[in-house]
Amino acid sequence: MIYLPVIVHALNGTVHQRGAASPAPKRKRLSTTERVQLLERENSRCHLCKGEIQPGQAWDVSHEIPLELHGTDDNGNRRAAHRKCHRIHTATVDQPKIAKAKRNYAKHRGAHVTRLPMRGGRHDALKRRMDGTVVVRATGRPLFLGRLKS
Repeated sequence: MIYLPVIVHALNGTVHQRGAASPAPKRKRLSTTERVQLLERENSRCHLCKGEIQPGQAWDVSHEIPLELHGTDDNGNRRAAHRKCHRIHTATVDQPKIAKAKRNYAKHRGAHVTRLPMRGGRHDALKRRMDGTVVVRATGRPLFLGRLKS
């Protein structure tokens, strides 16, 4: 039996095995004072469009490096952004990057299985011999695709 140490995540209490994909850290909820300080630090400017965030206008706390891509949830990674700009940026930039990183991780770990293997490739049930005959890979028996000549 192989022993894999179990780790309890310090922030949100989730349990996972060492070597398994770690969950993204839980976002810290900012207080009103912290949000005001962030907005003042950014000079009431959206970091995406560089436009001014007006009083009463909806805005979000954006992460320069997304938490899913192992960005930190601290003041160095937090930026102010218009809600509309932030949603567009998340949908068009962050989500595709996160999806690509997950695909690359799955391929690296050997978990990716192609839906349509290349005909005659090593993952196909059939293979072609050097003499041109097609055989079943598992048994080595020839494959007959038509009626036998009588």
